[in-house]
Amino acid sequence: MEKESKYVEFSTANNKYIYDAVSGEVIPSGKWIGYIIDNFYLLSKEELIEKCHVSYSEQEKFENEYNYIKNLIEENMFYFPETKENKYELSEYIYNANSSQLILVLTGKCNMRCEYCVYCEKYPQEIGYSEEEMTFETARKGIDLFFELHKEKVAHGYKKQPMINFYGGEPLLRFDLIKEVVEYVEQKDLNSRFYITTNGLLLNEEVADFISRHKFTVTFSLDGFKENHDRNRVTTGGKPTFDIVVSKIKMLQKIKRDRKIVQPISFNCCFDNYTDLEKCIDFFEEHYYEFFPFFTMYNQINPYDTSYYIWTKERVENGELSLDENAFNKSYTKIRKNVFEGKESGHARELTMNLFTSALMLYLRNKWSENIFNNACIPLSKLAVYPAGELCLCEKMNKKLIIGSVFKGIDYEKLEEITRLLTDNFIKGPCATCEAKRICPACFMYMSQEGEFNKGYCERQKQTLKERLGELYQMLEDNPDFIKTMQISKEFVDVLEVNN
Repeated sequence: MEKESKYVEFSTANNKYIYDAVSGEVIPSGKWIGYIIDNFYLLSKEELIEKCHVSYSEQEKFENEYNYIKNLIEENMFYFPETKENKYELSEYIYNANSSQLILVLTGKCNMRCEYCVYCEKYPQEIGYSEEEMTFETARKGIDLFFELHKEKVAHGYKKQPMINFYGGEPLLRFDLIKEVVEYVEQKDLNSRFYITTNGLLLNEEVADFISRHKFTVTFSLDGFKENHDRNRVTTGGKPTFDIVVSKIKMLQKIKRDRKIVQPISFNCCFDNYTDLEKCIDFFEEHYYEFFPFFTMYNQINPYDTSYYIWTKERVENGELSLDENAFNKSYTKIRKNVFEGKESGHARELTMNLFTSALMLYLRNKWSENIFNNACIPLSKLAVYPAGELCLCEKMNKKLIIGSVFKGIDYEKLEEITRLLTDNFIKGPCATCEAKRICPACFMYMSQEGEFNKGYCERQKQTLKERLGELYQMLEDNPDFIKTMQISKEFVDVLEVNN
């Protein structure tokens, strides 16, 4: 069988590089480097010299590059080895989980109709909104199951606190249940940490008082400045929500300040290609002291299997929206330049560095991806409970790949089957020799019942790989200490862990 090289050529403003998909190493690119790699097993050294039209004066340089590549290939670079059997013990991964998190999907109802929500009609392959609501009995059984699993992890060396995350729909529609759950959890483990992801519309003084006293970390869905937020985040009646949500956030943070409670909140700021990120940064800086302490996570609106982007473009073209299709690229480029040239002002560096978290994650995935579960969540690091009691690997699975119920427990045979489907892809399936393998964030969410990955997702990962690598290395060229100076706090890592 003919051997096929696997690498990616990319460039920065001043340099060209080659990323080796096998080892994850990056080397400078030279004149003949790519051609030598591609044809190393097809042509002799003499044939390569002839094909490259190497003159006598250039032959020494060619010799150096050839020997350099020869040594790297002998060190198992550029060519994937033959596939091997998938040998693993599921329990080893479970007990070495990177988190211990219970997600309670309290309801399928929501008081908003965000245009990019995966529950809406623009994402037809997802589950959609529902009238389902969780009972306390279902929540209680889920909590009991989770704490038994948590105890097993602790017995195997896990040291972090258990995390309880309230999700929806809109979880504050079930504030009554949240109060019951918190009381029950605190009877079992006073060290538990509580998280909630909310649109903020139902936040009032009673809710604010409760979540403050119990030290909730709240993630608000807030898309930066008013125009960006209101074009997508609307009520069930189609009314904008920005002014209401911002006023609620200010109320919550004032209550916490008055009580000297220092518990950060976070913002999930979604963007598309029409989003002016500079205006988003300006908004968060303007309200810095009213929102403090806080983190902002910038997330692209899901581009897979959706009509959202077509729908938005049509609105722009027919004059309903006045937006620049290149707003994101223009603003992002400017922000990055200002940050690394030290031209930012006020709190801009703190607010903008979180934009580059994806670059950091790219670096970390590549560095540690000998373990497949550095890309996907380790099975049972999260345990999501849906309203009727179904168990899934996370809250974003939308009842796909169910692994049991709170009434019957975890179906470990099903979990084993699902996990093997994922690992088989990376060890001996289509992913085994993919150039994006080491840094692809592919997870169970994008995998079908048959173990196949979303084709649109795979193609996009390959298409954007070169661009992402170029961006990362441009940052490293501009600021060699970029990785070290990310200044991501423990609290922000915890928020990322919960929301990703």
